[in-house]
Amino acid sequence: MLYFAGLQWNDPDRLIWIGIYAGAAIVSLTYIFSICTSCTKASTLILICICITMLFITIPGIYVFFLESSFSEILSPMQDNKPYIEQFREMLGLIIVLAYCIYTFLKLNKTKQ
Repeated sequence: MLYFAGLQWNDPDRLIWIGIYAGAAIVSLTYIFSICTSCTKASTLILICICITMLFITIPGIYVFFLESSFSEILSPMQDNKPYIEQFREMLGLIIVLAYCIYTFLKLNKTKQ
């Protein structure tokens, strides 16, 4: 996740994305090293809420992507006239972080019982 955070350095909204990926890295470290389980749960829930909010923000771009683009364009360079490609990429990153956070939260609750 820290690698993904570093890749966001040239993004116009880099602070948001570096924060999301760095937050996922922190959740990973606190989970792996069993540092403050309640803190890990809280930060995981906060990150889940942020990811869900960001997914709702990217919905219009994702909709346009499915209408006007093909999946082969995901790997193409960013174009100013096609911002929906970047929004689709952002959605993929959010899904990865969201899936990891949900998995971590469920594992934390399962081991606690």
